[in-house]
Amino acid sequence: MKNGKKPLPDKLKEWLNSQGYPLEMAVASEFQKSDFIVSLSDFYKDPETGTSREIDVTALKWSATDIKTPLQVCWRIECKLAHKHPWVVFVSSAQPELPLPLVIFASPVYRSKLVEAMKKEDFQERLRNLKLFRRYVGYGITEAFTTGQDVPYKAIMSAAKASLDRVTGIDNIELEPRLPEKPKYVCVSFPIVVIEGQLFECFSDENGILSPIEVQSSVLFWKGTSPGNSSTLVYVVTKDELPEFVEKVNETTDFLIDAVKS
Repeated sequence: MKNGKKPLPDKLKEWLNSQGYPLEMAVASEFQKSDFIVSLSDFYKDPETGTSREIDVTALKWSATDIKTPLQVCWRIECKLAHKHPWVVFVSSAQPELPLPLVIFASPVYRSKLVEAMKKEDFQERLRNLKLFRRYVGYGITEAFTTGQDVPYKAIMSAAKASLDRVTGIDNIELEPRLPEKPKYVCVSFPIVVIEGQLFECFSDENGILSPIEVQSSVLFWKGTSPGNSSTLVYVVTKDELPEFVEKVNETTDFLIDAVKS
């Protein structure tokens, strides 16, 4: 350091850390450890405006591709820094009915397969045992101590729209007609928001008293990116929780791929 000035590499490091790039790379690395195909800064088409937008991380796995209905399970991830203000998810004991086939973005063909599978008791039992789905869901989210720009809402909308666009894109794949038996590619896509900061769930008791509790992950029942689109589950996870969360994601991915085989 000369004349009290920081070297340029140190200045760059400080700036990069303030922009969230290390968080995106950490998320990508964690998914790669579980053998997901990972890409950074993918583009998607906003289903409402038709505008091209960017999603921070995409992680996916394919089933076998030599079957009649190859499946892609895709996780679209938005990354946000939340050092200054914690995020708060609102949770109530009044919970919606959440059968799996109705609360994920999925190709119609695969959704129908899940609906049929739900009729089997062993499938329902395996579904109930998935750690990713074993918890209360929230109905709203906000950034504490702020007014104006709603960062959590925008992050969730970005992840949800990117997920919906991935399913739509797979559904629209047209294969060459010369193939004698054309496979039908299908997709299931989940939105995730990863934050570097504190996350709270706020419960309301029978007297209306709010009780915020710090958590490392939460999940929202998101009622569609627009009135015409289906509902989905959106996961909000802290950076510290990533290793444990990716384990649950991997378990769920294997379960959904196995449903195609079955």
